[in-house]
Amino acid sequence: MDGFLEYFSSDLHPSVLRNFFHTLPLLFQSSYLPFWLFILLPFVRFVLPTLVAWSMTVVRPRLFDQPVSRALIVANPLVSVVVAAHNEAHGIAGALRSILNCGYGNLEIILVDDGSTDGTAAVARNVAAGFGQSTSASWNKLRVFSSRRRNGKASALNIGLSMARGEYIVIMDADNEFQYGIVPAWLAGFTDDGVGAVVANLRVANADTNLLTRLQDVEFSVNVLLWRMIAAKIGVLAIVSGGGAMFRARALRAAGGFDSGLGEDTDMTLRIIKMGWRPKFALDAIVWANAPTTLNGLIRQRVRWARNMVKIRLSKHSDTLSLFQPYGWQMGFIAMHTLFIRTILVWAPLFGLIYLLISNPTHRPIFITGAYGVLVTWAAIKLMIVRDLAGTPTITRLAMIPLMPFYYTVLRLVSLWGIAVELTRLQTKHAYVPNHIWEETPHW
Repeated sequence: MDGFLEYFSSDLHPSVLRNFFHTLPLLFQSSYLPFWLFILLPFVRFVLPTLVAWSMTVVRPRLFDQPVSRALIVANPLVSVVVAAHNEAHGIAGALRSILNCGYGNLEIILVDDGSTDGTAAVARNVAAGFGQSTSASWNKLRVFSSRRRNGKASALNIGLSMARGEYIVIMDADNEFQYGIVPAWLAGFTDDGVGAVVANLRVANADTNLLTRLQDVEFSVNVLLWRMIAAKIGVLAIVSGGGAMFRARALRAAGGFDSGLGEDTDMTLRIIKMGWRPKFALDAIVWANAPTTLNGLIRQRVRWARNMVKIRLSKHSDTLSLFQPYGWQMGFIAMHTLFIRTILVWAPLFGLIYLLISNPTHRPIFITGAYGVLVTWAAIKLMIVRDLAGTPTITRLAMIPLMPFYYTVLRLVSLWGIAVELTRLQTKHAYVPNHIWEETPHW
């Protein structure tokens, strides 16, 4: 075992890695396939946009800031927060209290209990009673509706949408929590009349639980947050996350509510874009979300995300893949990015590794270890850039950087499996959709 580790670790010596970096200019002039698949393509997709965005902030330091509109503060619009909950008794009290104490007065909460068996509705009613309100009065700030039969998240959200009275409607996961002062920062995104939805800045609440949540904290900052900042700025934001999103009520209602049995957040985002609305990202509107704490839970989550991406973007909304699609260049970019980057080129590193092993299986793995050094360097640079732009993650997360290539490799394989399952229809039903809803839902 020691000899095996020595075989690989010897190529991580600083002098070896330094020589590898010196050969990079020559690799740019070569046709060496692993270099293009392992290093250059990931650089163009993940690192170059970051460097460009950061460079632009030198000229415009407040490029990603959204000032709060004084007119909106004066208007003080009613905001409805709709929460769909299924067996969330352990976290629903904290979520509701964070909303009630978020510092915005003109706000109502509608909790739809989707057939829970753990007393979720009772916990919510206790929270309402603790705020000195009757649980039956129609004017209450927190209203709780229970469904005896589980109908799925989308159906529960539609019930809440039918009850909501606000000019703006927030969709939020039942185990997430609001940061104090979030609502004005959220509303700031609607100063442009063409904006139909604004996604919050989702941060990992349980980041220090274990190694896996620390890795997810880095991922959410370095990849998710940073890409949403950039994508929203250029108008190609593809998802307004259901973990924390604010919509214009008339945009949601014009779309006819959420479709059952699908990844409702991505689907709704594409639908409102097709209707002519633009989605935005609010850096200062912070929602704290709990990340999976076990590998099994993370795998299930990422397989679901990958399957929904294929099902919704490439199947249900396949009309966006046409060269003559009528929804504008932004939708064309989203469709092509999904097809070529998220679905096809995502396989490139795997094919590069297979090629490397087949073409020279006994060769000293200098390229693999050299590529690892490059990826770690890029990850450290991105972390420092996002920390400069958004103030997150903490500087101590630099200790996670050497592990990130391995973490991303696992996630990549999991996502590839989810993509393959959905493309080949090896499995059609999603475990989180109730059977009777699945049978009644059109499938794409």
